[in-house]
Amino acid sequence: MSSARQEISLNGEWDLAFDPENKGKNKKWFKNFPKQTKIQVPGVWEQVKPGYDGVGWYRKVINIEKQPGRVIRLEIGAAHYYADVYVNGRAAGSHEGGYTPFVFDITRLIKAGKNEITVRVINPPINHEIEGLRAGAPLNQGDLPIGKAAWYFNFGGLWQDVKLIITEPVYILDCFVEPFIWKKQAKINLTVMNSGKAGSYELILRLAPKKNPGKVTAEKIIKAKLKAGENKVTAVLAFEKVNLWSDTDPFLYTVITEIIRDYALLDNYAVNFGMREFTIKKGGFYLNGKKVILKGFLQQGVYPRSLSFPHSREFAAKELQICKDFGFNFLRMHLKPAPREYLDLADEIGILLSAEPPSGWIGNSVHTERRLKNETREMFLRDRNHPSIIFWCILNEAYHFRGFTVPEITRLKDVLANDGRQYDPTRLLIDTSGGLPGAKKALTQIMLPYSHKRIGMMDLHAYCQLPLQDESLVKYRTMGEKGVVLFSSEHGAPEIPPDYQKVMSKYTPAERKLGLEDYQLHKDFYDSLKSIFVKDNLQGTFGSVEDLIARANTARAEEIKHITAAMRSNPKFDGITLCQLADAAGELFGAVDIWRDPKPTWFKMAKASRTPYLSPEVRPRVIGETGTLNLRATLINEALLGVKYTYTVAVVSKAGKTVKKFSGKVTAKSGVQLLLEKKLKVKLKEGQYFLSAILLKNGHEVSKDNMRFTVIKEAALKCSAVSVHDPEKVMGNKLKDSGILVKEFSNNSRDKNMPLLFDLRKATNEGWMLGELFGQLKKCVQLGGCAVLFESDPVLLHEHLFPTMIRQEGGGMSRGMDYIKQHPIFAGLPNKTLMEYEYANIYPTKYTKGGDIVKAGGKVISGNMDSHMWNRPACYFWKVSSAVVPVGRGHIILCNLKVMKQLGKDIVADKLFINLINYAQTLIKKGGEEKLLSRCIDPLEPKDYK
Repeated sequence: MSSARQEISLNGEWDLAFDPENKGKNKKWFKNFPKQTKIQVPGVWEQVKPGYDGVGWYRKVINIEKQPGRVIRLEIGAAHYYADVYVNGRAAGSHEGGYTPFVFDITRLIKAGKNEITVRVINPPINHEIEGLRAGAPLNQGDLPIGKAAWYFNFGGLWQDVKLIITEPVYILDCFVEPFIWKKQAKINLTVMNSGKAGSYELILRLAPKKNPGKVTAEKIIKAKLKAGENKVTAVLAFEKVNLWSDTDPFLYTVITEIIRDYALLDNYAVNFGMREFTIKKGGFYLNGKKVILKGFLQQGVYPRSLSFPHSREFAAKELQICKDFGFNFLRMHLKPAPREYLDLADEIGILLSAEPPSGWIGNSVHTERRLKNETREMFLRDRNHPSIIFWCILNEAYHFRGFTVPEITRLKDVLANDGRQYDPTRLLIDTSGGLPGAKKALTQIMLPYSHKRIGMMDLHAYCQLPLQDESLVKYRTMGEKGVVLFSSEHGAPEIPPDYQKVMSKYTPAERKLGLEDYQLHKDFYDSLKSIFVKDNLQGTFGSVEDLIARANTARAEEIKHITAAMRSNPKFDGITLCQLADAAGELFGAVDIWRDPKPTWFKMAKASRTPYLSPEVRPRVIGETGTLNLRATLINEALLGVKYTYTVAVVSKAGKTVKKFSGKVTAKSGVQLLLEKKLKVKLKEGQYFLSAILLKNGHEVSKDNMRFTVIKEAALKCSAVSVHDPEKVMGNKLKDSGILVKEFSNNSRDKNMPLLFDLRKATNEGWMLGELFGQLKKCVQLGGCAVLFESDPVLLHEHLFPTMIRQEGGGMSRGMDYIKQHPIFAGLPNKTLMEYEYANIYPTKYTKGGDIVKAGGKVISGNMDSHMWNRPACYFWKVSSAVVPVGRGHIILCNLKVMKQLGKDIVADKLFINLINYAQTLIKKGGEEKLLSRCIDPLEPKDYK
């Protein structure tokens, strides 16, 4: 029996006219289309006019055969953000929402022969409104649910499939399948539209494997009386044997429904689905009754060329398959419904997904709740048959939304969660990822399937400082509560720039000339980074920009590996989600680049995600030449219980010499099993060492990894006296047993021939006296002295020392690449490199603007290049954490590393402190002491110190 349903794709070439002044509607462009360009649908109009926001008009002329008595509907897969649709100059309808499909019955508007379909699309700009619509971003939130579109690429147009659907007057609008795997049943919920008169019909339902549609495994015939309008029809299909869908065996079924009357086929409609159950029990995630650990990535849905969707099915398949091939089973589809074809691929390949409407970073208005409800409803109705979607997440970090009080946002999330539940009872449903900030227990409320009751789940946005501190790893390894799901739905975000030249080379000459937004963003970043590289003479430190990028990727990849290992070593963790899968506009912390080519982070995270995996951990990672190491080795085995292994855990030098070795045998008894926990006293020479862990099965290596640690040699003072401004006495306490004279610097200090050390962490609280101290300090330096200023506030520097030159650096909104040049203050410490774990405890949070250091005649010793995620043009900020600046005959050394906080506690802080004093001593120039015999408030004249 042939199909009575006909679908005609309208994809392909359309006419497009831009309307920057929004005059087309008044001029009736829907009847008299203006001069136009050509564009491919689906697609975004940025592919022909990069950077355009506003109004655009689409037109396609089609020929339709006579369809007497038939219903003709127009379906648009998605138009961003608002669409008015016209057929042959008459209005067919309007739709608000940029990510989900909408359908209009155009039977009365269409005619046999030539027809003109026109669609007016509004892509709201960021900085002004069009018809009350304005896009927003985290720093400029609007009230439109567009996810991160305005944050990344503010795309517009008909970006999903367009088609005509031609049926008889009685047709199937929707089919929703509820799987009941333990009952071996599938409940089929049909919505049938009857555009004619009420009558009796037969509905025939047939169930078959998707890959073998001829093998019908269940069939049911329903006699139904269909009233005019919408009808709900429910049937249950039973299985003799159920093939369950899972990430390891993604078995799909197809249910085909036919509508018959008087032996004539009126409509047939097919839906693919999977028989699977995903729920929470015993404090964990369970798929089809088996515990499962989620391992994967946050997926932002940004792509090359097409910006908002994969430009080909092959590209989408590559993305999902590489996840599968490297052992990842989960993607959090963040703040944006994925295209339907992408979900189809996830169903077929076997990747578990969480799905979210574009309901993030939104402001409060009279329209917000209505818009969010609509986005939730349309996403649920479109996607609820996809077995790959294991839970819904309604909102993200909702307590950051602009203009809401806590009670208001709490009410909103409850309203949206309850509203969403009515469209799909089968899945877990999270109300807001990230929970309430500041709560003692970061509990997110989640609904279990077929329940409105909420239970608590620890859904964490578990970011930590990079470079990585020992305490962060301990926290990841020990956090959580027994019996409560522990799920990191986002963490990481390392600054790992892509290979810019490789990324840019994949665009065609025509695309580069046009200036596609994604190409231009990478070019702007690369040009900015190169500019800073040259300005700071970093060739001697890194050789090339590419070398810098490679080192950043290597360093951060190792840290992400250790974070992954720490989470997996925690038996309470049920899900791990790295932020993020791919670079997304200014967020350059993807494990793969925008073309989905892996970075080192990808491979390191994959290594720590394998099963089995023997995870080594050593603390502290920086010690003196004598000290105690805390050693751990954890076997992570997940489902491979009962397997017998042998293992070796060893402390090894960089040259490969074994310092200490531990070996043993073990039978895997649980998913996470501690094999070694030991304190080891050591006496080692300075340098780098490793804790190596090797796991063998039947003599064959199945896991091998290591964690690096560093031995630092203490530094010795080379001066006899220092003068200090030391409000908290940390320097005095450190130096009291050193045998050198420690003087308190005052507004009356006259001795400039010793290092002058200022702890300025709380200087803004010191009142008027600070001005006098700075006055005397400046005179001492101008006459040939040298001062070291620890964590100086840039505003104070501007007011008291460098009024026109040094200002505070605002910086980007991302992590940065902190670098260290070769310099005496870093003698015996890692230098000519990027800051890694050795500097984690003294990592700076205050910076000075790099360009102003150079303008003042200073030299940068350590600095930071920080990419800005949100601004255009894309750029890096150049910031300085340590520098030496000439002042008169003397020098000021700025050190914004957190030396004071860690003095006496951290060997790197201690060594850097001593190095700074020793270096300051070498810069002192004697002479001019008589000029200090004046009041601190009386400045020197230039002739006094030249």
